[in-house]
Amino acid sequence: MKWCKCLMAALLAAALVACGSRPDYELRQNFEYHFYPEEYEEAYSRVEKALVLEDGTEYQVKIQASCESGTLAVSASCAGEEWAYTVSPEEPCAESLSLSAGSAGQADFVITIEPDTRGSVIVELWGR
Repeated sequence: MKWCKCLMAALLAAALVACGSRPDYELRQNFEYHFYPEEYEEAYSRVEKALVLEDGTEYQVKIQASCESGTLAVSASCAGEEWAYTVSPEEPCAESLSLSAGSAGQADFVITIEPDTRGSVIVELWGR
């Protein structure tokens, strides 16, 4: 009976790993920011970040953002396309964007926060 429980636990763990992975994609670049009201400074209320894209590589961009208080805005642009998300305690962001193999250059991200923002933004660039 004990071996059966161990087998079930192993199968469940394998299934969870398989569901969370991106077949054939590998993590190429990422960044993460955490914001706290007590550390707010006007000069750092806007963060700009660029990720380099190689020609011939297909990409998926995963954006995860959430706030406990205040709001933050996340915008992304690449190859003439633009995306914008407003994040609040009631509306977190969990988006996945696909970029074709012809999207060489860079993907630009801009994050803006308010003085009372307590939240985080995680961006991952997966390629194949």
